[in-house]
Amino acid sequence: MLTAAYEDVLIEMVRKDYVVYAPRTVKELKRDYRELNDVAEFADLTSSELLFVWYFSCRCSPLVDLPEEKRVGIACEKSFKIKSQLEARLVEYGTLDFPGSIKTAMRKMDSFDPGGRITAMATDRHLLRQCEQVITMSIEGVTDMELIKNWLAAAEKARKMRDDILERIERGGRGVEEAANISSASLEGVSRHFMKSLQ
Repeated sequence: MLTAAYEDVLIEMVRKDYVVYAPRTVKELKRDYRELNDVAEFADLTSSELLFVWYFSCRCSPLVDLPEEKRVGIACEKSFKIKSQLEARLVEYGTLDFPGSIKTAMRKMDSFDPGGRITAMATDRHLLRQCEQVITMSIEGVTDMELIKNWLAAAEKARKMRDDILERIERGGRGVEEAANISSASLEGVSRHFMKSLQ
């Protein structure tokens, strides 16, 4: 039953802890998720600025529940590794009066719906499995030319769909990543900062 197969994929994804556009490695986000290069609101940001925007505005950021005045300093510390840049950004962003390009990028980052993206990824994975089943279906021993013709047409469409889905996944998979695959360095110290902010 098709519904049951989709539900199996969705249940598998729900069991895992997923995040959206979280830093996978110490590399920049645009290298971890190439699809971010297509987002106009992020085009002019440096890698550090985009990382700041993620920490400050993404609904999956470990800082998102902190008050903005506490979140801004931690987001700066996590994003700007060069001391002079960090000091300048702490002063510039500390008042929460962000430059236009940062404000625009924050609105865009906040617009990414984690639930919708995770569901879309589940759908993509379900379709990928279905495409593979069509492609790998054996027609050995089939003599009915109409059945063979129909399978060839379906297999061609399934290959195209599979390739489109794989490309989407390889370009960043809508930003959906299992939290277990996220670099611990990207989240290191966040809980310590969070606990300090509660004091």
